[in-house]
Amino acid sequence: MEIQLESTEPHTIRSYSDQSVLVSDKTLYHSCIISRQSIQTTWPIHTIEELTVDHLAALLQDKPDVIILGHTGKPTLLPHIASELSKQKIGIECMPLGAACRTFNVLLSEHRAVVLGIILAG
Repeated sequence: MEIQLESTEPHTIRSYSDQSVLVSDKTLYHSCIISRQSIQTTWPIHTIEELTVDHLAALLQDKPDVIILGHTGKPTLLPHIASELSKQKIGIECMPLGAACRTFNVLLSEHRAVVLGIILAG
């Protein structure tokens, strides 16, 4: 689905599908992490169930206030992940890929410290 949004943010998500995400002018086909500061194109995770506390280090590099996890499966947040982030006073939401991309764009446009973890099976 194409997202219609005028933004000057460098890492705005332009479109997404179950297989890819278009960030600015770059199409990403694998799980990745996107923030205002950076795009990490290598994130070794393929399902939300694989997510461990060790995977959080990559999500925390840009010091977010909130983390959004977007994926194509059932939007389930693992309790051990939520607990770990709660200790650090960082909010986390797990949602379908489309909702995650749209929410990320809105928070980015509000200049919030947000990180989006996109989990793609490919």
